Amino acid sequence: MHIEGEQTLGYREVLTLAGVHEAFAAGAERLLHKMTGLRASAALVQRVTEVVGEMISKAREESVPLQEAPRVWDWNLDEHSQKVACLSLDLTSVAQQGAHGEKRDGRLPVVVAIFNPASSAAAKTRRSHEIRDIHDVAGLMSLEQMSHQLRDEAKAVGLAAADVVLVLSDGGAGLENCALEAVAGLSRETVLILDFHHAHDHLVEFAKVDCEEASSRSALASQWSSLLKEQGGQALMTTLTALDLTTRHPTVQEAHRQLLGDFRNNSHRTDYPRYVKNGWPIGSGVIESACKRVIGQRLKGPGMRWREPGTHARSPQPAASPSAPTTAGSSSGNTSPPDNHQHLRCTHSSTLAGDRDSRHLVSRH
Repeated sequence: MHIEGEQTLGYREVLTLAGVHEAFAAGAERLLHKMTGLRASAALVQRVTEVVGEMISKAREESVPLQEAPRVWDWNLDEHSQKVACLSLDLTSVAQQGAHGEKRDGRLPVVVAIFNPASSAAAKTRRSHEIRDIHDVAGLMSLEQMSHQLRDEAKAVGLAAADVVLVLSDGGAGLENCALEAVAGLSRETVLILDFHHAHDHLVEFAKVDCEEASSRSALASQWSSLLKEQGGQALMTTLTALDLTTRHPTVQEAHRQLLGDFRNNSHRTDYPRYVKNGWPIGSGVIESACKRVIGQRLKGPGMRWREPGTHARSPQPAASPSAPTTAGSSSGNTSPPDNHQHLRCTHSSTLAGDRDSRHLVSRH
């Protein structure tokens, strides 16, 4: 039965929104009714959401624009009046289950946010740090596939008009190349930036191993972080390399070796004095918000586990629509309408009243 083809476009859209933002049964019985006054079964919400997701996924794979006339962004200026565009990338784990409901290793959808950073030249007001232009792209796919989809998004929003493209990541394997391939030939200048919070966390972890007293380790981590931000990665490397740990426990020496290796491998992404001087973002707030908004909100609820087809299908849904403002540097972002819809099949370990999501349907796929 092709029940998904029997609705008007408007009704199909609200069915899909209900399926994206809530568990299928909750979306059908609560959200849909509250939005429209209409009622539908959980099975209908699920099936329509799946079909719309499949349509969007196919369109992305074939580089078909999701909007007839995408709006080209007016890129904001940095401290040197350069137009700046930003890309931020990350991987996030989604719990999985097998064909018989058994727990399996989690999978890692790729999440990318392309956004227009807050203007450094604008007057500083309470709302001056809001980010109003942001598109998310996500999916359980290879980084090569993601780079193609990201390139399409970049073209659609006019990334080629920017003077500088900033690529923020936590240094995860392959993320840098994914972004570079996506902007190749579009970007006039590409600057790679290691998420400062990620770098700070590494320093905190080493301080915990190096210092026994909590107050000392906190002060030491703060000192190193300030040095990194004010003088850059090379100055921090010089300080860390000068530490004499020859008489320390092998655990401390190994942690020190790994820390030096991490900063050495990311030395080309730690020129923080330059980034800060130019008014460029150095934190991961936007991509963390995207991971929560695009993946976590619907795929990582309490007790939820997914099969691979559902993870692949559902991950990209919240990225096609223009999003509402989010705040730069914040770990919690907007609640924009879903934009990358793929079919979802979820198993929820807890039994909600009337919850007919895919607890019963998943076993048949």
